[in-house]
Amino acid sequence: MDKDLTPAELAIVLKADRLLLLADAPTVMTGFGLSDAEPLQRLDLAELKELTFPGLLHE
Repeated sequence: MDKDLTPAELAIVLKADRLLLLADAPTVMTGFGLSDAEPLQRLDLAELKELTFPGLLHE
């Protein structure tokens, strides 16, 4: 079970207004595990919409 994908999918199914993922990690990364991985220090909704998340099912 993917610890990040599962709550995201659940939030979509429940039509949640917000999803908070709390972790004991210094930052969230785009491209985690890849050579072009970058930390996400801040982002707004428009920037978030531009990101892709492999494996995430979109309606």
